[in-house]
Amino acid sequence: MKINRIIQKKKILFTIAIIAILLMLFFFIKWYTSRDIAKEPYYPSNTASIYLYGEYHGKKKYLDKEFELWKYHYEQNGMRDLFIETEYYTAQMLNIWLQEPDDEILNVIYNNNEGTLAHTQAQLDFYRKIKEECPETVFHGTDIGHIRETGEWYLNYLEENGMKDSREYELTKENILQGDKFYSNGELDNSYRENCMVENFIREYDILNKTPIMGIYGDGHADPSDTTVDDNTHHMAFQLKEYYGDIIQYESIVTLTR
Repeated sequence: MKINRIIQKKKILFTIAIIAILLMLFFFIKWYTSRDIAKEPYYPSNTASIYLYGEYHGKKKYLDKEFELWKYHYEQNGMRDLFIETEYYTAQMLNIWLQEPDDEILNVIYNNNEGTLAHTQAQLDFYRKIKEECPETVFHGTDIGHIRETGEWYLNYLEENGMKDSREYELTKENILQGDKFYSNGELDNSYRENCMVENFIREYDILNKTPIMGIYGDGHADPSDTTVDDNTHHMAFQLKEYYGDIIQYESIVTLTR
């Protein structure tokens, strides 16, 4: 009987040990997959004209560093064009807001972003600092139309200002439809989104006739050296490198804030 109790006790202790190991492994995997990864920079040449910075959205320390970088490029390199991972129409609204005396348009954007990583005080502060210290900034949004309500607000704005036949109106409708297609069947098509981001970026950049620009995107989109294929498609920056050649410089905001 005593031997049986010892064996039973050992079995219980062994089971507890296995459970503890599994729990430790679970929390390690959860931490590892959710952490912000510091990636190596990509400096292919001395002739970069597209400066991409990869971030993890909505975090104050990253947004503070992004503003610092933008202010440097704005003041020291004469840049005015800032590409961001948002919709075409949201960037257009930000450009209008930069010329307005109040925050009515910014508040529309912010309120419509509720529930997203862009709905943070740090994001608001980022935009307000740009308006105050870099007022000649021109935003370029190259993502699909995630927030339909914001796109509809901008369409109404264009109609009210006699711009229903404008290129801005046409591009806004296209951008809204990109979002509708992405979200249409409940299964997000990451390949479709990535390809749209590339097409939208090329459209915006080519208009500038090789003017140097800075871009802020999620780190998963921004690294030109990352050969990862998602849904049979390379990520945005890799495709841009294939299209433009080595004119892209990349740095991870995580690395820059370590």
